[in-house]
Amino acid sequence: MLYRICPNCGAALDPGETCDCTKEKQQSRPQTSNIEKLVHTLNNKQLDTLYQVAKALCEEQRRYQKYT
Repeated sequence: MLYRICPNCGAALDPGETCDCTKEKQQSRPQTSNIEKLVHTLNNKQLDTLYQVAKALCEEQRRYQKYT
């Protein structure tokens, strides 16, 4: 039986069959682009503030773990 291999994921495909991996990639792209849009709309000061808050929470969690 003749078959071909998908260059993206290595799946064995029948002649003329398209692989599902390309459909999955196309479906996941809009989600990433929404996240990218959100990040681009935030300015650097907001991102820096968010980073500082996350860093402080991590430090607080480490201090709490020392005493338990």
